[in-house]
Amino acid sequence: MRELEMNKEQDTLNFLGVMYFVFGVALLLQSLLVIIILCANRYVSNGAGIFFGIMVAFNFTLAILNINASDLFKKHRFYKHCFNLSIINCFFFPFGTILGVFSLYKLTQGAIENKFIMKMEEDKKNEQQRNACETKKY
Repeated sequence: MRELEMNKEQDTLNFLGVMYFVFGVALLLQSLLVIIILCANRYVSNGAGIFFGIMVAFNFTLAILNINASDLFKKHRFYKHCFNLSIINCFFFPFGTILGVFSLYKLTQGAIENKFIMKMEEDKKNEQQRNACETKKY
């Protein structure tokens, strides 16, 4: 029974990873579309150009963070990064809101949070062993 529950949690995190990747790619495409529109339109005022430039930079940064988080969800790493990005995604209606709320709901469940904590402890233990082996070499 416990094994089935662990597989369900893993499937949920894999699903979230895929959805974060899809959302990140959608944000990248949105940024590229804005760039294409700005380049095609010769009559854009300086103020609008600055506004859209800031928007593209913000979308591009958020897209990279979402694509990075897709891998972090699958590897159960950096819980706070995933949690904070879920909160930020809630501001992007409608897809980001759905993704953010679902992610927050799943991340606050004890079993999934424990998976992140266990992975963090395992990483610390492996790093300590690696450091011990490196000091033995010298």
